[in-house]
Amino acid sequence: MKHLTNLPSPFFVSFPATLFARIRFNMIFLPLVSVVNVLHLLDPTDEWRYWLMFQAFLGYIVLDSFIVFLKPNCVGSPKTIQIHHIVTTGGWCMQLFDQELRKPSALALLVEINTWFKISKRYLHDSMLIDAFFYLTWFVLRVMLYPYLVIQTGRYFVSSVYTSGVSSSGLPLINFSICL
Repeated sequence: MKHLTNLPSPFFVSFPATLFARIRFNMIFLPLVSVVNVLHLLDPTDEWRYWLMFQAFLGYIVLDSFIVFLKPNCVGSPKTIQIHHIVTTGGWCMQLFDQELRKPSALALLVEINTWFKISKRYLHDSMLIDAFFYLTWFVLRVMLYPYLVIQTGRYFVSSVYTSGVSSSGLPLINFSICL
């Protein structure tokens, strides 16, 4: 497999060409998805921002799944990534059935900021700033925010089952998949 060695920056590590395409895709689209998500969170009443955020992430996850399907050697565990994408897409779409899941879904999507730093950390080296932001976002989003979201979504589910006998969203446990 051809390795890219003449990259534009000395900070990049050499890696296979198929992996490079997926890295570029993620390095470009994850910040776009994150910006659109933050814009939505700043004004969650704006339906246009909501749909832009919803479709941006759905488009990202579908395109990334397509890349992994076509070029499975671009990731270490293609089956795991595809299963993760399917479950995440199912959880992401639950907010279409229950608007109360919009906010926790958008908050869970903030993890893509950490994902971007994770990718950057893996393929850029000698960057203390990226390391610092990776660990900061990892702790805040994955260690602090996700457990909170799981508890709040669980409370919402229990409350809706207790008060109405059935969940208004049909399959609320799938929403937990967003935190996978």
